[in-house]
Amino acid sequence: MAGAHIAVAHSTLSLMDLRGRIVAEDRQPHRTTEPHRLLADLAARLPRLVAAHAGGRTVLALGLATGHRVDPASGVIVAHPQLGWRDVPARDLLAAATGLPVHVDSHSRSLARAEQLFGQESTRTSTVLLFVGAVVDAAFATEGAMHRGPRSGAGSVAHLPLGAGGSGGAEPCSCGRTGCLQSEVSERAMVRRAAAQGLVTGSFPELLAQALAGEARAVALFRRRARLVGRAAALLLDMFDPEVLIVVEPGTGRIPECLADLRAEVAERSWVCDDPERAVVPSSFTGSVLATAGGAVALGSLYTDPLGPWPALPAVS
Repeated sequence: MAGAHIAVAHSTLSLMDLRGRIVAEDRQPHRTTEPHRLLADLAARLPRLVAAHAGGRTVLALGLATGHRVDPASGVIVAHPQLGWRDVPARDLLAAATGLPVHVDSHSRSLARAEQLFGQESTRTSTVLLFVGAVVDAAFATEGAMHRGPRSGAGSVAHLPLGAGGSGGAEPCSCGRTGCLQSEVSERAMVRRAAAQGLVTGSFPELLAQALAGEARAVALFRRRARLVGRAAALLLDMFDPEVLIVVEPGTGRIPECLADLRAEVAERSWVCDDPERAVVPSSFTGSVLATAGGAVALGSLYTDPLGPWPALPAVS
């Protein structure tokens, strides 16, 4: 399977085998955010990745994942405010450019599906997945089925209010308010707060690298983020009472103090969750989240309908 993930500043192409293992990936900054040109560039990059890493194996399909509102049935990216996209027919454009079957979904739903299929937990029939990056959104699964909503808007938690104390010194959100989840914990907000504290960092990956190296101010910023994400997690746990809530956020996945802070916030604020260590877990794909997201869209479609109109399937090794 081939996968593509479109983030705010860059796009990631990947190849995934039928067990969900990443074979290769290629991340490139956007040269343009005009949708037709960006998607054409993705399509042009794919043959080079396949030639270099597929080892002669057949690519069965291409999956595309991105944030915000995506309609899998029509293959349309309904709205992506940071990119300025609305009603982009991504499936049709990529299918015409690549000649492959193309499947499109939100990155949160695709990652929740990946957790069900080949994540670390053996069963996750009732799941909330909270994605915290440049975009902040969520996915909800009940009895193994993803809930999308009639307007493909399920999981739009970016403007969830964090309550008193969450918005001190924050820049206004795009909605005009302060204290929204995305305006507090997004990558842009993290870089802005780092600069305000005198940390020399030009990007979120640089800030994360500083935190992983033990820079005290960077670690403190990620721990603050974890506590704020914990507030949102507690609300989602009380609203849906899932078997598990998965947090896709690099600090939670790679800095032990962040996961502990997040769970402590859940323990203090949730009325339903009586065991945060069991119920709140980091992503199974920390370090390969974006590469996994796109491939999981295509692989999930295969697993859902293995007898569909697919090319001849290779043996799974």
